[in-house]
Amino acid sequence: MSVRPHDVAGPASASSHRIDHVTQVEQFEHVHQAHEIQLVRSLRAGRGVLVFGEAGTGKSHLVSRVLTQEGYPDEIAHSSPPALQRTVPLTTTFDGLVHALGLDSRPATTDQAAIAVQKHLTPARSSACAPLLRIDRAHLLDSASAAVIAEMVRLRKITLVATARPHTASAAPWHGLWRDEVLDRLDLHALAPDEIAELLTTMVGEPVAPDVVRHLWDRSGGNVLHLRELTTGLPARSGLAATDQISSLTITPEPVPALLTVATTELAGLSDRALQALRALALLGPLTLGTLLDSVDRDTVENLLHRGLIRTRPAERLPELMVEPAHNLLREALLSTTPPHQRQEILQEAAGRGASGGVLGRQAVLLLLSKGWPLGYATIRSAVAEAFAHRRPDEVVWLIDATFGPTGTNRLSTIETITLLLDRAEAHRLLSHTDDALDDIAELLPQLRGAVAAAPADARLPMLVLTAARLRADLEQHDRDDLDAALNSLAEANRWMAELPTSGNSNRPRIELEVSRLRHLGYAGRHRDSGARSLDLLNEIADPRVVLPLVYPTGLGLLQAGRFEETWSIAARYRAAIAAGSDVHGDAAAELAALGVLAHLGAGEIDQLEALTPTRFENPPTGAPWLNAQVGAGLTAAARGTWSQAQSRLCRVHEQLDLHGPPGIGAYARGVEALAAAAGGEPARAQDLLTTIRAMARSQTAVLSGELRLLRLDTMLWLRAPSLPRAARALASWAHLSGLMRIEMEALHRSLVLDLRAGRPPYDGVLERLRQLRAQFTSPRVDALLAHAEALVRADADLAGIAERQLNERGLWLPPGPQTRSLTPREREVAALARARLTSRTIATRLGVSARTVDSHLASVFAKLGVSSREELTHALR
Repeated sequence: MSVRPHDVAGPASASSHRIDHVTQVEQFEHVHQAHEIQLVRSLRAGRGVLVFGEAGTGKSHLVSRVLTQEGYPDEIAHSSPPALQRTVPLTTTFDGLVHALGLDSRPATTDQAAIAVQKHLTPARSSACAPLLRIDRAHLLDSASAAVIAEMVRLRKITLVATARPHTASAAPWHGLWRDEVLDRLDLHALAPDEIAELLTTMVGEPVAPDVVRHLWDRSGGNVLHLRELTTGLPARSGLAATDQISSLTITPEPVPALLTVATTELAGLSDRALQALRALALLGPLTLGTLLDSVDRDTVENLLHRGLIRTRPAERLPELMVEPAHNLLREALLSTTPPHQRQEILQEAAGRGASGGVLGRQAVLLLLSKGWPLGYATIRSAVAEAFAHRRPDEVVWLIDATFGPTGTNRLSTIETITLLLDRAEAHRLLSHTDDALDDIAELLPQLRGAVAAAPADARLPMLVLTAARLRADLEQHDRDDLDAALNSLAEANRWMAELPTSGNSNRPRIELEVSRLRHLGYAGRHRDSGARSLDLLNEIADPRVVLPLVYPTGLGLLQAGRFEETWSIAARYRAAIAAGSDVHGDAAAELAALGVLAHLGAGEIDQLEALTPTRFENPPTGAPWLNAQVGAGLTAAARGTWSQAQSRLCRVHEQLDLHGPPGIGAYARGVEALAAAAGGEPARAQDLLTTIRAMARSQTAVLSGELRLLRLDTMLWLRAPSLPRAARALASWAHLSGLMRIEMEALHRSLVLDLRAGRPPYDGVLERLRQLRAQFTSPRVDALLAHAEALVRADADLAGIAERQLNERGLWLPPGPQTRSLTPREREVAALARARLTSRTIATRLGVSARTVDSHLASVFAKLGVSSREELTHALR
């Protein structure tokens, strides 16, 4: 956003080396590999192709590379016809052909134009295909030239390969050729930030510092050519990598001369008014179409669009189009050529608009504020909202700092000041700057208290009191791990709210305060204190936006209590509300997805979990980033007893879950991985993961405390830790007091298993209590737990074996006897699956190996345990 130098963190290394230019070019050539394959297929099939993309996306380079690979001569594969030097649209009839083909004279008729084109064709590689015509910058062709070429394409007289800017894709005649399937179409887009990170990681050989990715994205806008030049000569390790000792790398925003030369040629032939408009867009950032039309006439704007020098996009929160330079490279060229006096004129005009509350882009607002120009509150707030919409909390902080800074001359009311302080506090929270966020709240609270006392009838106050209280409570509980402070903040807000008059819909903030209180209790694991009231509100409040924050903590409390029907009912009801747009904060979709997966696991519905829509695992929606391929496959693998796969999947996503996952999910995934490590014969790894979970803040674990305690117990069971029967009974007692009946039943089952395996009778009443719990709720896993417990108490080995296999199908795998210590981790895994009566082919499918490999492992297991059949193996492992 700003044009000042950026300090970007990167690791220091005495042996740092710069990115090899040849390696760099090779990596960038792979950016459009899929498009390259598609272009080759089209040409070999005799079909022409239209390649659309902004300047610098690599259109011409892609075409040249493919034509060279296909054996076309250099004059067509690497041609530089005069049209490539043109940047002004050609309007005179057939001028386009003169420049594109290098004709000595302009054709007078359509027939003459067609003959001229035929004389400049290149024979196709296949005799079955029409001759080839290459046209670069087809968006500059006059309409007559374009029409002649299009007609020859329709008549199959030529195979056209043309490049053009995206705005031409919807114009005649090109759109008609693609719509009628006469030509194929390729769209080359700018790279997204995650694609830039992947590309740089490949170039460097290790993950790249996020600050570097963000800077390069801000600077290049994902433009491939711009990005390639920016990374030329950057230190491969000392500048980009995200590991090792951290030092400072300054990436200056000085324009790249070679690129500026390319971009500046696009400005040739512009009128002074058009150039002035472009410079204003470059300096001030995106402007509304209406604002731009106040400065230049519509014909000038349309001409800039036709030349591909500007682009439009929908405005945030406004029923208008925003206009901006077509790409960042052009913006830098404009900035580097704008005289100082013209900059001042542009700023003066924008300041006048902003002082009266007019809409300006966040770039313009920051620039004006930093120079001390006074702006209206509506202008500032609009820029702040735009920065939030683009997920740039750092820009929010810059904007509000500049508003309140030493050069700021903005006159703000108390309410406006409070609102901006709340915005900055929220931005600090998103940046994980907890102390700064709390400082902002501490600064605004006295002003807010004074406003409540001075003007209680102000209709804006209830929402401000609510917003401040919720933000403060979130910081206290989730960042400071202090539930009492969070509840006190909400209680104080309730007292302030009591001083405000009630009328119309003003009771809603009070209800939302109660929702926040219950939500915080739920996230703290106090489901018994919050559950009943939360369910009442979920059933009573008609507006789902008010109670949506209660769905996740309430649902987790219900499923740990075994109340699956109520969990599914809530999930189904609010899934529809989210689809209808009620998820204003964007978190509920991820939380609901997590709730559904945990409910399937808790109920033992592993087939349903595995049958979830594949796209939810492989291509997660933005609203549910935690439910990606690794987590989905990892949890399913653990439920299926394939421990190695579970570890491999889950160990990759810790950081992502901690940053983006719903509360408790990061700890839960670690708990499942710890169980998989213990079952897979890696006790040290299992212990490390359990230690990590214990060290996590309660705000990240308490909402799933019952599940996490159960995972810990099962992990220690596989590790054969001492005093486990006592630990199982303690967990059952805690779960009983907490109202988590399903956790209580699981713990009692483990207690019974441990006692009987040790040759001790189970403690009095355990089987009866299991039957009582089974009568209160049901699920496939609950039924399997009771059946297994009853078979063990009857000492019916055959029935117990059948019941244990049912437990396996429901996601519970009990450790075999101590004789398996002589087996390798893979042999132990195969033996456990064979013990569950799975065939070699099924085991092979789960483990991703061949059936022959499974049989080889089984043969080794048989030899080590002294058995000769799967039946004997089952008895040996009891």
